[in-house]
Amino acid sequence: MISFSDFNSLFNSRVNRRIRRYRPSMDGITVKDIVLLLLGGLVGAWAERLLGRPWDRHIGQRYRRWRAVRQSRRLERELGVSGEFLVVGGEHVYVHQFSVRGFDRTRLDTRMVSLPAVEDCMATLPESLRPIPPEAVSERIERERNRIAESPTAWNEEKLGVAAVHVRRDARYDDPGLLIDFFRTDYATFSVVTNSWAKHVAGSDLAELLPAERLRHVLPGLSHSFGVNLTVVTADNQVILTRRSPRISSARSATHISANEGMRADDLRAGRPDPFRTAWRGIDEELGVDVPEDRIVFHSLILDAERYQWALLGHVDLSGTEWNSATVRAGRATGVAVDDWESDRLRMVPFTPDSVVRELARTDGWIAHGWVNLLLSAIYAFPSRRGRLIEVAAQRRRATR
Repeated sequence: MISFSDFNSLFNSRVNRRIRRYRPSMDGITVKDIVLLLLGGLVGAWAERLLGRPWDRHIGQRYRRWRAVRQSRRLERELGVSGEFLVVGGEHVYVHQFSVRGFDRTRLDTRMVSLPAVEDCMATLPESLRPIPPEAVSERIERERNRIAESPTAWNEEKLGVAAVHVRRDARYDDPGLLIDFFRTDYATFSVVTNSWAKHVAGSDLAELLPAERLRHVLPGLSHSFGVNLTVVTADNQVILTRRSPRISSARSATHISANEGMRADDLRAGRPDPFRTAWRGIDEELGVDVPEDRIVFHSLILDAERYQWALLGHVDLSGTEWNSATVRAGRATGVAVDDWESDRLRMVPFTPDSVVRELARTDGWIAHGWVNLLLSAIYAFPSRRGRLIEVAAQRRRATR
């Protein structure tokens, strides 16, 4: 009978010959090496089962949760979230309602209402929210009307203010619908109240001054305008951005989306305020583009808190029309855009998620509600990329890919 030592010697010699045949540089491998290798694997698997799973459950999971919370807080700081507000370039925008399906005429309704005198509305506000003492409002407004009347270039335009917003729900989709109550006002009242509000809140913590319960309802007497703001994408898939002229009333020179219009008292349809008419008029006056109404979709209702101005944000897709980036530029050059003085220049950017992300990364040079409009238009147009758009926009301080 062969002894173990003889068997070991024979086994090793055969193994070594085979190893040298294929890998001549390797040292000889003994049975002891193979046994130790197998034993090490068994011990490693046992240790992983005995120690790894409890470690992962009690230590690893806690670490991952802690890391996720820390990342979330960092992203929130970088996005600029304060209370209910998005903060862009130091300006606060409240998104009251967003719909990925958009608000067409079946889900956006309006009506005219009457309000008490502005001084009576102001008197109902908490003192911390009164930009003007109620007893001084009428005198200031009358003084502004007289100033406008004496100016050879100004006029006291009739405007529409917002009395209330109501959110309805579609039982089939649980999507929101909007009913907006408007009232008649004028530019003088708007100018006095808006400028007084801006001075009143300067240096204040708006998140503390306007918590959620105050933002969900229109504060009486403060809203004497309503804006319609739109991203416009040409037939060759270029979103039009502008450099807003400092000559306009806001006196801000910054990047903006291309169509921004305030509602006038004559923007009506069947006697009701019609934001779609305002949108069509704004695109025609600022870009010289005649847009079919079915290309206009509103997706958001927002509040610009520094000026207490409510607005609808929307999106216009000109694919399949003659309005590509070249014809839009040509229209501006020929003077058909009568309000082209409101912006210094046009800039065309491909309307893709990656291109939008690069634009959103540059927030310091943006008008705040224009930046929010571009973000929400991209989420509306590319719903499957929502997470990426929000995440990369949140990390705007980091160079984009």
